[in-house]
Amino acid sequence: MYGAAPLLSVLTGGGHEMNRRPGTENVPYIVGIAQALELVERKRETENPRQKALRIN
Repeated sequence: MYGAAPLLSVLTGGGHEMNRRPGTENVPYIVGIAQALELVERKRETENPRQKALRIN
C-alpha cells in the first residue's frame, strides 16, 4: 500500500482480525429463532382464539 490510511471497522464487538471485525455469528441461535418464528406462524390462527377464551373479562 502507498499511504498508511487507517482501516476503520464497520461493525463493532469481538476483536478478531486485529480488532477489524466482530466475532462469528451465533448460527445455532439464529436457526433456533427462525424455527421458533415458523412454529409461531403455524400455530397463530388456532392459538390466538384459544388464549382469548382464557382471558378473564
